[in-house]
Amino acid sequence: MANFGDLQNEIYLAGLSGVVPSLPMSFAELERRAELALPPGTWSYVAGGAGDEHTQRSNRTAFDHWGVVPRMLRASTDRDHGDLAAARAAAATGVPMVASTLSEDPLEDVAAEFGETPGFFQLYCPTDPEVAASLVQRAEAAGYRAIVVTLDTWVTGWRRRDLSTSNFPQLRGRCLKTYFSDPVFRSRLQKSPEEDRAPRS
Repeated sequence: MANFGDLQNEIYLAGLSGVVPSLPMSFAELERRAELALPPGTWSYVAGGAGDEHTQRSNRTAFDHWGVVPRMLRASTDRDHGDLAAARAAAATGVPMVASTLSEDPLEDVAAEFGETPGFFQLYCPTDPEVAASLVQRAEAAGYRAIVVTLDTWVTGWRRRDLSTSNFPQLRGRCLKTYFSDPVFRSRLQKSPEEDRAPRS
């Protein structure tokens, strides 16, 4: 995989022939183009937060004083994404991870990647106590060290961007692998998730 230095050299050499890059070179421009390119529902969910997004902006600003320290003389050509990759990163660094109920991978698959690093299971409390008990029992059996209970989602946060695009990812079948793999949850459904697939956009 090419590194950033190679990419810069390509850009500079092409510039000698009057060719300028077609892709953005700044995060702000990349963000602007992403908004134009992505479906409105996807953009609103990725970029948005609850309420007037004051907390989101404050949290983002709080990270401005942190910097990335490059690790010299280390290969980093293999990259991955998602819950499993985050769990592998936790295992590699020894930093505990809180795995969400809402994930693209079943909670057992995520836990299997922790190694000796502690993993915590974040429980969005279902209104059905038997489903909640099933999730907790699965987390315990999978080796999670603790349960982190989220208490503020009895009513979904007022996410203006998502509302303006009528987008709620879970209604489109996203991030539900832990639920879809739960026998108690599945027993409550009239049709299995495989039979009743929601459109994903």
